[in-house]
Amino acid sequence: MNAQPNQLFSGEPLVAALLLLADKARVNAMNALLCNYHGERRLLVAPQCRELIKDFERVCWTGDAHGNLLGNIDKSDPMRSHVSDALGYFVAQEFALLTNTPNIRQL
Repeated sequence: MNAQPNQLFSGEPLVAALLLLADKARVNAMNALLCNYHGERRLLVAPQCRELIKDFERVCWTGDAHGNLLGNIDKSDPMRSHVSDALGYFVAQEFALLTNTPNIRQL
């Protein structure tokens, strides 16, 4: 497929916006398990999970030249984000935070 990212959804900005919200919801669900508002840690990572730990240390949001966050996960390092994305998809499915935002399955 040779489509540009903005062509993948045939110009459907709603779907693109929901995908961006899904990224944020997935990150929020992960953060809530790692350490929530009450200081509870419900997800512990074994020291042997070296690549996952590196992802947690290095993966961040993209930013513009002025340091403003753009709301997309930085995927510029091809070695990063795969392991944390995989765990994040599981966590978002099993431990989703309650929101008023429809998930993609509801569309």
